[in-house]
Order: sequence, then C-alpha cells, then structure tokens
Amino acid sequence: MNTPFSSLGLRGATGYISSAVSASLNRSGDHTVYDLASSPQKATQLSKQENLLVSGSVIEANNKSLKILEDLIKAGKERLHEYEEVCIKGPKLGFVCTSKAWVHGSSHERTSDLETVGASLAKAQAPRLVAWRPKLEQAVLAASNVLDTMIIRLALVYGREHTIWTSVFGPILEVAKAGNTQPVRLHLNPHDMLGLIQVDDVATGIHAAVDKLPLTSGTSVYPVFDIVVSKKSMRDITEAAACIFEFKGIIELVGPGDDIFGEAMGSSFNGDAKRVRQLLGWSAKKVGFVSNMDVYASIFAAAYEK
Repeated sequence: MNTPFSSLGLRGATGYISSAVSASLNRSGDHTVYDLASSPQKATQLSKQENLLVSGSVIEANNKSLKILEDLIKAGKERLHEYEEVCIKGPKLGFVCTSKAWVHGSSHERTSDLETVGASLAKAQAPRLVAWRPKLEQAVLAASNVLDTMIIRLALVYGREHTIWTSVFGPILEVAKAGNTQPVRLHLNPHDMLGLIQVDDVATGIHAAVDKLPLTSGTSVYPVFDIVVSKKSMRDITEAAACIFEFKGIIELVGPGDDIFGEAMGSSFNGDAKRVRQLLGWSAKKVGFVSNMDVYASIFAAAYEK
C-alpha cells in the first residue's frame, strides 16, 4: 500500500525491538526506513539493515521522550503552515508511539485498552519504573490536531537474546552452570500473571500500526492499542527455564520489595489484543513462551555467555 508514510524515521533501529521493526518494514517493500547514525560503528550496522542514514544522535527515555514529541509537533506545525501558505490540504506527519502494557498497573482483573491509565479512574497505577509513561501518552494524544498519532502498548517481550529477562534467567543459569543446588532468590511474585508477546509479533504489530495510521487518524477510533498474545505465571516461566538450564535447586520468588524493575517485570496483565486484530488487521504468529522454552532459554544462554 502506497501511503504518506512510505518514508519513515525509526528511533534506535539497532535496538532489540526497533531492529525487528526495521526488518519488517524493509521486507514489505512499502517503506523506506531512515535512522540516526550516532557513530561510524552504528552507521555500518544500520547500513547492513538497508536503512538510510542521517548523521546525529538521539535522546533517550522519560522526559526526553517528551522532547522528541515536541520536535515532531514543531515539524508538524511547519508542514501545516506550508500547506496554508499555498492554500492546499495535505497529509500530516505521523507518529506511532510505543508504550508498555505495564501502564495499566498490576491487576488480575480484566482490562481493556479503552480504559484510562495513570488517573484516579484507573483500576491500578503504573509501577514506578514507568510512572512517567501515562503523561507521555496523554501528550501524544493531545498532539492529534498537528500529527496523526497512535500508541501501541507492548506486553512483556521475549525472543532472540531477550536481555530484559536477564534479571530472571541470569541468576538461575549462573547457579546451574556452577553445579550448585543452592536456592535462587528472585525479587518477583509467584502469583504474577504476565502478558507476553514474541518480538517478531511486536514488529508486525507496529508495522500494522504504521500502515493503518492514515486510515484511523481523524476518525472516532481511539488510537491506543494493547498488544499481547499469551499469559503465563512467573512461577511457570522460571520453572520451565530452570528445567532447560538443568538447575536442580529451588527457586524462591520472594516479591519485588524495593526493586523497581522487579515490580514492573512482575506486573500482572489481563488484557487482550482484540482491537489490534479487528482494526489494524494484525495477527500473532508465535505463541508459546513456556511450551517453547527449550528454544528461548537456549537462545538466552548463548547470548548471556558472549
């Protein structure tokens, strides 16, 4: 499909998720992907991904994400002003913002991407690690008069090197390799029910958002979508990994305590991706983190040992 978004700027295309998104967009043949090359090494890596390069650097998360949004709004206003000067109408700049399903807070209750987050009306509050994200989401939505906007909230991602799982799998692997059977204590809750999604399904979900953004913008569609494929308890996940690592000891899930990452990592999420399937035409292809743990734990171990 030939859309106004056939040329795309992708933030951090050498990153874990962004590299998968970049590959999906490039494979389609419908998009030209640009990215910032902050160093000669990054330029080489990006060239291998068939991205076009722009020299410079990119700022990181939290309040700096608001700065990126401010720059996009400025560019969007300039584009609209150019149209006005010559008395024509034209497409807005588009912005697909990725967020985390963690913004829903931790709850076993059914939740929906049509529910508010970060407000007094919310069922639960976002964990401390992502407490800033609801504010960013609201800022993105408020920019819709200047930009075509959409927010994709990702469940907990796994697959490939999945370094986000280092604090969970790393201690188990290290004790197993040492041949010890001493208990492994993890700052997680055994009753957590995690929403999960494989990184390739993340890429196709974001790709679907890019393709459908011009069609949903300006309509009554609420442009916020949760994307999740399966749900498993932290107990099931850690025990499955321990089996593959041949760890013979006991895993103690002792609760997050003051560990803000453990608090976020263990956020229970009982949502679904119904609206993504219905409105964006996305479907998951890879289901089964625990059932395919022989693959995913082995990949993690290989990346961990590098």
